[in-house]
Amino acid sequence: MRVLRRLLIPTLAAAGLLAVPATGAATFAVVGADGTILQGVDVVSATAVGIGQWEVRFNKDVKGCVYTATILAPAKGIAATQPSLGSDNQVRVETGTSTSGAAWVPETLPFQVDVHCGGDGLWAAINADSSTNRTFARQSGGIIASGGGAVEVQYPQGVTNCAWLQTATGVPPGNSGPLVSAGKTATALSTNVRVETKNLAFGVVNTTPWPPFQTWVMCLQDRLWGVVQADGGLRRGAGVTGTSHPSGGVYEVAFSRDVTNCATTASISDPGDLTYVYAPALIAASRSDSNPNAVRVEIRETPFGNPATPPTDRPFHVALDCGPAPTPPPAPPPP
Repeated sequence: MRVLRRLLIPTLAAAGLLAVPATGAATFAVVGADGTILQGVDVVSATAVGIGQWEVRFNKDVKGCVYTATILAPAKGIAATQPSLGSDNQVRVETGTSTSGAAWVPETLPFQVDVHCGGDGLWAAINADSSTNRTFARQSGGIIASGGGAVEVQYPQGVTNCAWLQTATGVPPGNSGPLVSAGKTATALSTNVRVETKNLAFGVVNTTPWPPFQTWVMCLQDRLWGVVQADGGLRRGAGVTGTSHPSGGVYEVAFSRDVTNCATTASISDPGDLTYVYAPALIAASRSDSNPNAVRVEIRETPFGNPATPPTDRPFHVALDCGPAPTPPPAPPPP
């Protein structure tokens, strides 16, 4: 039997306890495995400080924000984030994977990290005890925590017609995490998103404290995001012009603009039909090879579950933050 507890919390930004930017301007970095900045906005550098450990520096304070991250395909692995201990302008990113005999193995992988501050959607950083230490929910938010690694994040507005993205906060020791997935709450409250913390082998974490995580909810219709079913069908979205499912575990999502200079956050998440419990899997994203307006999403089983990491179909949510679109080449002179 699960016992729910509800912790109503004020929005820290509204209470004046965190200084955050007033707008949702894009701040992100797409980083190669050698530390090269491939795309980005407000990013200064990415420095490797260990195997699979990065300090990404921006040109502004990002301490009071949350950070979602996704591995850059075709690499396969997991990315986790947390505030840097070295500078308020930096984010710590950890990349790695699992093996058939270990829960977490650090590995230097390319990644995308997206910083969410102020009015960039709705977001919160949830601690291992289900409290929050950074949140932006416009008015007030709350947490309903249950056993089995399940946390319901409550917002002051409906989030049914939105995308729900999650990233683990740091890499916990042992086999507990750092995979997270989301699904519409079983209590069917339109203001709630249920997030489940997963370990790399067996699914939902059944002990507390569970791995801390960060969640980002994107509802804005002037942004680029989509919710895609396991069969490749589009459930909902903004700026999406089409989806395809060319092969097992591979999807393409096309948008209404060039996404060359964008960062993609992708999370395995329920599309909204209450079938939210999924086995752990790896998800990565990149630009499409054939369409400058599209992103490619690749989903694979974890090495712990299957060392060959075969492709596997899962529903997912995807959202983009973008810098200026590339300038089109000038028109040729008239003959």
